[in-house]
Amino acid sequence: MIKILKLLFMIIFRSIKITIFISKTILSFIPSLLAKILKKFGKRFKFSITFKITVIYALIFSILIFLLSTGILIGFRRFLINQASNNVEKNNQIISTYIHEKSELPKNIIDEIVKSDDIC
Repeated sequence: MIKILKLLFMIIFRSIKITIFISKTILSFIPSLLAKILKKFGKRFKFSITFKITVIYALIFSILIFLLSTGILIGFRRFLINQASNNVEKNNQIISTYIHEKSELPKNIIDEIVKSDDIC
C-alpha cells in the first residue's frame, strides 16, 4: 500500500513538474510572438491609412457586437428568472388559498400543477 502511494505521489509530482515546465516555455514564447506581431502591425500603421481605418472599424464593430450580445444575454436571463419567480408565486398562492379554505393538503391539486407546469 505504501509503495502504491509513493508511486502515485511521484506521478503527481512529475506531472506538476512537467506542467510547470510547459507553462514556462509557453510564457517565455508569448512576449517574442507579441513583439513580432506588433512590429508587423507597426509597419502597416505607419504607411497604410486604409489598414488603419479597416482595423479601427473592425474593432468598433467587434465591440458593438460584444455589447449587443451581452445585453441580450443579460436581458434574457432576467426575463427567465422573473418568469420562474412569477410561476412559483402563482403556484404558491393557489396552494395556500386551497389550504386555508379546506385546511388540508391538496395532493390532487398539487399533482395537477406539477403536470401542467412540467415540474418533474
